Amino acid sequence: MPKNIFTSLIIILFFNIALSAQTAPRVIIINEIDQTAKQVELFNTGNTTIDISGWWLCNRPNTLGSTRYDQINVDPSISLISGSLMIAPGAYTVLSWDHLVNTGGEELGLYLTNAFSSADQLEDYVIFTQIDTPNRLSTAVSAGVWASTSDFVPALVTSTNSIALNPVTYSGGTDTDLSDWIEMPNTIGGPNVVNQPGCDFVQLDVNGTVPNGITNDAEIIVSDGLVLASDMVSFFAQSEIQLNSGFDVQLGAVFEADIQTCP
Repeated sequence: MPKNIFTSLIIILFFNIALSAQTAPRVIIINEIDQTAKQVELFNTGNTTIDISGWWLCNRPNTLGSTRYDQINVDPSISLISGSLMIAPGAYTVLSWDHLVNTGGEELGLYLTNAFSSADQLEDYVIFTQIDTPNRLSTAVSAGVWASTSDFVPALVTSTNSIALNPVTYSGGTDTDLSDWIEMPNTIGGPNVVNQPGCDFVQLDVNGTVPNGITNDAEIIVSDGLVLASDMVSFFAQSEIQLNSGFDVQLGAVFEADIQTCP
């Protein structure tokens, strides 16, 4: 009888340890995505080294039948470009994945296991360009790694740029939303840096219907555009935002403007 009790205690202890490992605070974030090169950058926000070998990437593009679920360090479509699968605190790891789309929209999820519908197993998530049926969006909101089921990062204006967490507005943690993501020049493999080249003159003209999402990466933004009802538009400029007489925000729309100082 004592032996059986001891065995039961070991089993219970092992179960508790396994459960704790699965529900540990999320510290690995998706920091940048280069659609052209089909690369994703991960960053360790925590205080301990994390082994991501055996984790999974889930990609659900806006193309029927193109969903992929591939395991890191197992599936040959995923390769290590820089960094390590043992991600140290404050370190960056870049993975190349053949099944990232290079245009259009998709959902990208980083999972601990292949339980893709489980919020407990979703480490981080981002959705870019609006897609018809975002199957994992509600799971990401439940997991606390995406803020709203109505948010998505807008399509790239310049195809060679990356989609990345904005180092100016991102305050840390894993709960991210539209306002945390921007289009920016590629910095894959290192810290994200907003393009501020000494405030050289760069002007972005926004005319007609303003795309839902964030318009950024210019010293001066000049607009006579129209923000449609139910859309959210954010302008981030380095020194000036000029709204001409034709600029209009319809009832129900949200418009935000933020000017960042030059270095």
